[in-house]
Amino acid sequence: MKQVVLITSVPPFSGYHGNMRRMNDCIMDLRRAGYAVHISYHRDGMHLRPENLPPDVTWDVYVPGLLWRVLRHARDRMIGLANRWLNRLGIFINHPLDGLMDPAYPKYLRARFADQPPVAVIVVYVWMTGAFKAFPPGCRRIVDTQDVFANRKRNHYSHGVPCATYSLTPRAERRGLNRADILLAIAREEHDYFKQLGLPALLMLYEPAFPELPPPDNARKGNSILFVASDNTANVHAGLMLLDAWSRITRPEYGTQLHVVGYVCAKIQPHNRAPNVVFHGPVDDLVPHYRNAALTVVPQIELSLLVARI
Repeated sequence: MKQVVLITSVPPFSGYHGNMRRMNDCIMDLRRAGYAVHISYHRDGMHLRPENLPPDVTWDVYVPGLLWRVLRHARDRMIGLANRWLNRLGIFINHPLDGLMDPAYPKYLRARFADQPPVAVIVVYVWMTGAFKAFPPGCRRIVDTQDVFANRKRNHYSHGVPCATYSLTPRAERRGLNRADILLAIAREEHDYFKQLGLPALLMLYEPAFPELPPPDNARKGNSILFVASDNTANVHAGLMLLDAWSRITRPEYGTQLHVVGYVCAKIQPHNRAPNVVFHGPVDDLVPHYRNAALTVVPQIELSLLVARI
């Protein structure tokens, strides 16, 4: 069976939010297409291993050296502190393209897959494209872009949205994308952005899989509003703004309720002072919540900007 290697700095199947859900869908699609899937997890954080993987999916965990981790976190801390002050002047410091990957990681991959190289390798995020050098020329190189990271910090701060994620210069992002044979865009906006760059790689729109919702049962809908989000900084910012707006327009005697679902609950619930708010936390099935909501607000990241879709 032909093997595809998925390289990621976030473990899939450890949760159902953000890029974890995206990777879960990708893995399941590859399995349905008849490929053997191996996950190489470049550990970045406190996760020790992928969890709840299908039994036929193999995996390995690469733990970067202690010195590299210390230097990397010190660098990221300095960039964050500098941007906190420089953004007032319209100046922003971005991250280096390969700065989130241990330079020794490609050597590790080369040794691991020397005897049986995969037919394709998928890296999650453009900053992991340095891993491509570990694989022979015949191996198809694919980047699951997840988002646009060019000038991400500038775009967020200019709209009043905090940004705690990676940010690249447009030139650095383009250099990383040029390493790929195929680019996967997560949404139409990202697809159109990458298309206008004129990159040599084949560009494909690969949208997340969402459960099919049953026809709306208007008779069952109450006066409820639903907010669904993960716990990244932009979503937390959006959730806090929504709670603030909600506190200004609602009263305890009103029948309308705001239902909040997802990992965002843990971050914003301690700050809530508004009545008629129900926090559900992460749930296994969103369908009942969508079915019972008269109005749904979903924050999305588009081209590194936060928009609220209704």
